Amino acid sequence: MKPTTLAALACTSLLLLTGCAGPGEDSPEPEAPTVEPATTPSETPEPDQPRDESERGNLIKEVGETFGLGSPDSGEPTVTFSVTAIEVDPKCTNEWAEPSEYGHFVKIDLEGETTSELADIGGGLWWGSVAWDVIAENGTTMNGSPATSAAWSCLPDSDTLPQEIGPAERVSGSVVLDVPTPSGIVILTDNPDAAWEWEYPQE
Repeated sequence: MKPTTLAALACTSLLLLTGCAGPGEDSPEPEAPTVEPATTPSETPEPDQPRDESERGNLIKEVGETFGLGSPDSGEPTVTFSVTAIEVDPKCTNEWAEPSEYGHFVKIDLEGETTSELADIGGGLWWGSVAWDVIAENGTTMNGSPATSAAWSCLPDSDTLPQEIGPAERVSGSVVLDVPTPSGIVILTDNPDAAWEWEYPQE
């Protein structure tokens, strides 16, 4: 075999490994491997307005303000409600009404609707008086339950919020709580993220 042929073969082999430069040429620098940036979990986008939380970590709401729950998959609302009025010491209209056991009644009027996706996040809402807590005007959490028999008997069934609210329903009605003070805070606890709270009285 001719020497030039051997040199060409050697250069070809070397080219496969590092490249082969001709006479008077610098060997090309090997290209650096492309490094893809590390993938980090996407952050939850900030809402249009920051959440207004109390010192208890509850979401503070006012009469007329919307509250509810969203689907964990789509983020779309599956529960959309508002408290339309809060009245202290309302007139009880049930013929079997009893006097308050703790001293005062608070009537909370609500209206709203659910979508069929509510079935995917629990199947129903139980927002009767058993779902509420009360903080007195001096900041003390109420001992006992605001869901007394007197609270249950204040209004006829036709005026009260259904005890269970299911998927794809639109409802309106009232919840009556039996409370110790004429002003304070009522808390709807049925929220896996953070409970909702309202001051009372409110116009």
